[in-house]
Amino acid sequence: MTAVIQTTPMDRTSRAFMADLYDTYGRLMEAVAWRCCADPVLREDVIQESLLRLLPKAALLRSLETRALQCYLAVTIRNTAASLLRDQARHQAVLVPWDGRVEEVTDQTATPEGQLLSREEWDDLEALWRQLPQGDRTILAGRYLHGRTSRELAQELGCTDNCVRMRLTRARRRAAGMLANAE
Repeated sequence: MTAVIQTTPMDRTSRAFMADLYDTYGRLMEAVAWRCCADPVLREDVIQESLLRLLPKAALLRSLETRALQCYLAVTIRNTAASLLRDQARHQAVLVPWDGRVEEVTDQTATPEGQLLSREEWDDLEALWRQLPQGDRTILAGRYLHGRTSRELAQELGCTDNCVRMRLTRARRRAAGMLANAE
């Protein structure tokens, strides 16, 4: 989580304060996110988005007493989760699910063995696709099947470019791990 803090431009004292804030209250933030959403990927996104929303308020956060700061963090997590869940529901309504069928372009020069191997690879990928969480399928399909940029996906999903890039990285890692385990 501190990668969000480290990569966001801000002065050194604010960065140190935010890193310390996450180190001190990270478990509280995770517990509140846990109560708000069941999806572990979305929980991570909620915490990251919350940290991004808290960054400009570092001066205010420094002035709060411990209990008020804890409440402020909890409310920020809950509100961010509600926003992301609302956006996710809105975007799920407009997504077209992929039925797993692939329009095959037959290579006339390929051997029958090569065509059979290609079909087996597609079957493996189709099985992998079904095992991926819905969030991973959505982000991977948007990027690689529909050719959208990170900025376009961020606008569609209602999050930041950094969030989309992180989701893509996680989704690719999970898919690669599943593919490696299948082999």
